[in-house]
Amino acid sequence: MRKSSKEHAQDGRGVGRAAERSGEFLFHLAARIRALCAFEKCAQDGRGVDRAAGRSGESLFHLAARIRALCAPGVCLFALALSLRAEDVSVILKRMNDAAPSFHGMSANMHLVTYTAVIQDKLEEDGTLKMQKAKNGTIRAVMDFSGQKDSAREIGLFGKTVRMYFPNAKYYQDYEFGKNGDLINQFLLLGFGASGDDLSKSYTITSEGMEKIAGLTTTKLLLIPKDPQVKEKLARVELWIPEGQADPIQQQFFEEPSGNYRKVMYGDIHLNPAIKGTLDIKVPSGTEKRK
Repeated sequence: MRKSSKEHAQDGRGVGRAAERSGEFLFHLAARIRALCAFEKCAQDGRGVDRAAGRSGESLFHLAARIRALCAPGVCLFALALSLRAEDVSVILKRMNDAAPSFHGMSANMHLVTYTAVIQDKLEEDGTLKMQKAKNGTIRAVMDFSGQKDSAREIGLFGKTVRMYFPNAKYYQDYEFGKNGDLINQFLLLGFGASGDDLSKSYTITSEGMEKIAGLTTTKLLLIPKDPQVKEKLARVELWIPEGQADPIQQQFFEEPSGNYRKVMYGDIHLNPAIKGTLDIKVPSGTEKRK
């Protein structure tokens, strides 16, 4: 029997959808409540919120009524509580600083959503990602979408060179990006193995609250590029960092001024897996190289 939306909210699966629909309202409401009292301190005895609300001339009865107008009773209050308890940005950046020196690589499954605004087209693809960090800090990465029927390809990011290999068409192309090679890594791999200090130098970072992604509690970070050259192409980036971890489980890149975006969701993540030799794309002998 198909469950109603109310039943979905009751078993916890409707929380994300309800919170998303009322996200803007909850953001402003959270700001108002934070101005009334420190959430953690007031929540300890369950009475501080009422006192703070009373001092401001607004009772929780009125606040709750406004929330109920948007979603099922209790559901959005729970989502609101999650957003208020999101990890502090400084805590996450410190954790990134601590984890960065020991990061040597990763592997994961990935689900890529590419949206092209001019034709309002959304393409969804499944593949894998492998990363390798050399001793000099250079990142090598291979994104493998060879299992896609109509768009089979492998993408290699090797420092300042990007290789595109099309196994079905039996050819590959190399693109040299020179001094802009680092920008390519930012557009595609942002957050993995990066230190918090490095991110802070390049982006203005704020918290967008807490969200559940693939069953994990995450803090959603908003990154705005500081470099005008980068901002011309990349308007903003959103990263979802699981609680207690340093690397993103989801990324979303918003391009400027096209309105295009790419959203990547990661699963089965393995940090520092054993990778023999130098990470590369295996191109069969006889494969055509095109310019």
